[in-house]
Formats: sequence, C-alpha cells, structure tokens
Amino acid sequence: MQDTVEAVKQSISRRIDYILQTLRNNNTSDVTTHQTLSYSKEDNLYTIQAEIIIEFRDIVTYENTLNFLVEKLGDRISFPKNPLFYHSTGKLTELRRQASLNAVHNSRSKALSIAQLLNQSLGSPILIQEEDVTETKGVHLGDDAVSIQSQLELNTTKVTVKVYAVFECIERLKKSI
Repeated sequence: MQDTVEAVKQSISRRIDYILQTLRNNNTSDVTTHQTLSYSKEDNLYTIQAEIIIEFRDIVTYENTLNFLVEKLGDRISFPKNPLFYHSTGKLTELRRQASLNAVHNSRSKALSIAQLLNQSLGSPILIQEEDVTETKGVHLGDDAVSIQSQLELNTTKVTVKVYAVFECIERLKKSI
C-alpha cells in the first residue's frame, strides 16, 4: 500500500520484473500477467494486486522456481497450494506417436528373435497395422489429501498400443567352404 498511484506502480513493477527475470532464468516461456489497482478510502492508500500465471514444462522447474521465489520474496508473494496439472495437445499427440513407434519397434525386435531362432534373416515388413489404442488417465485412490504427488498420479496419461505386424523371413544362405 502506497500514498500515490506512481509509488504503488513502481513497487509492484520491481517485484514483477524480478519474478519475470527469475522465470526467464528457469526457461519458462508461457507467462501471463494481470494487475488490478484498488483504492482504500478509509486509509487513503492505493494497492495493486498482481497475478502471474505460469505454465511450467515439468514439476522440478516448478518446485525450484517456487522455492527460490519464496526464499527471496517471503510473504510478499503467494502461490496456490495445488497447481493445475495438464497435458498440452502437442504433448499428448507426441505421447501417442511415441507409443505407436515403441509398439512397432517391440514387434520388430520380437520378430527378429523368432527369425534368429529359426535360422532365418528378418526381411522387410509386409504389414503393420494398429489394432488397439488405449489411453488411461491416473486414478484417484480416495485419499482426500491432495499432495503434488497425488495430483501428478491423477494427471498421468498412459497410452497402450497393440499392433499387428507381419515381417518377411529370408532363408540364410549356407556358407560354402
């Protein structure tokens, strides 16, 4: 709280600049800032409340940044007790793509083992077909304590892909002595 609008703007501006610099140092790029100016007739003072919305890419960066800012700014800053966790559309698409690639890789690896067992060489794939894709989100285990770990488990997405793959087997030629 300050006597003049300019004084309160300068005060909040310094803190916001410090927070934004800390966020840049921690490689957070998605930041939105909101400021609301209010005036108290009783005290004849101005107040600005600032809200900074940050999208962190991982929990470790979130924790490190939060701990650093609390250490440096103390009670002049507050954080929600329970952050919001979600997967961006791009991350979910990449997760699905990676699951499909892993399924094909695993089927090829298994086919290679079978071909070697039969003294054959594995040839080109003849057919690869996705049979089933299952996407499951974490399950709430019923405890009312909403810790960061339980929120992570709740928002973890698991993608399972089943593929049908047919590979060509090539007879190995016997070496002539």
